[in-house]
Amino acid sequence: MTTECDGTADEPRSPEELLAQAEALCSSRGQRFTPLRRQIFSVIARSSGPMTAYRILDEVQDTGRESGPPTIYRALDFLQTQHLIHRVESLNAFVACQHPERHHTCQLLICTGCGTTSELEAGGMMSTIARTAARVGFTISETVLEFKGLCVRCRLALASLAGGNKAATRG
Repeated sequence: MTTECDGTADEPRSPEELLAQAEALCSSRGQRFTPLRRQIFSVIARSSGPMTAYRILDEVQDTGRESGPPTIYRALDFLQTQHLIHRVESLNAFVACQHPERHHTCQLLICTGCGTTSELEAGGMMSTIARTAARVGFTISETVLEFKGLCVRCRLALASLAGGNKAATRG
């Protein structure tokens, strides 16, 4: 997952870095990062794309831990409250936050080819929307912006495939 803050791109953090940061943040906030919460966060952080609650449940149960959907959803609620994960509303799935040290509004770029989800923070755009809403007397309480399209790898693969098909039809 890539994070861009006002146009500058950061290298995605490794799952190990995200896990260490999540543990440190929970500790500094006086929150319990229980073994189950840790395991669920780790599953999400290691995933190449958004994870649904039931995929997470399957991963947890594959390790021999008996859990049910309510337990998974409680842990996901905790992780969201601590700003350690983002919910991908359109997929009813979750991704690890690349900057959990600060609460922020982010936009998600979702590749329809491979499922890769990138975190984008366009603060200027959000400020403009909030000011425009305020002018008409509206206060925004929650924002979910998700953009679907193709990542560079999928776009290149599609272009390569299209190029190969053109060559085959000419020959």
